Amino acid sequence: MSPLELLMAGLLVAAALCLWRAWRGPTPADRTVSVELLGTVMVGFCAVLAVKTGKDLYMIVASPGRCSPSSAA
Repeated sequence: MSPLELLMAGLLVAAALCLWRAWRGPTPADRTVSVELLGTVMVGFCAVLAVKTGKDLYMIVASPGRCSPSSAA
């Protein structure tokens, strides 16, 4: 496995752990933080995927400010 593939596998494990924490809780704050972290992990995954494939489309998705709450206003 290449280092990028290992990084992608680690990010997928992190995403699975975030989903588990969002499902298990125990408090609403835990669920909120896990969903926020899941979004961050997915942006990282898109960035690594862009480097691996050489396609800049994934970097457009992963660019900062595209999905932030402040950009919705």
